[in-house]
Amino acid sequence: MPKTLYEVLQWAKENGEVKAVDRIRVFVLPNALREGVILAAVNPKTACSREFLAEVRKAAEAVVGKPCPN
Repeated sequence: MPKTLYEVLQWAKENGEVKAVDRIRVFVLPNALREGVILAAVNPKTACSREFLAEVRKAAEAVVGKPCPN
């Protein structure tokens, strides 16, 4: 199971379409602003709350069309 924001976004890039992260951004934009996270600038050390990670994971699954691996 991807445990970091970076891992979830990497999974979406590898398993989704070219614009997968852009589509995820649309789903989570309000909370990304509250968290102070810019999805295009996420790196392995980027930290976020559990709630935001769960929201991004859910959006990634919706965009990719399959469950994120455990």
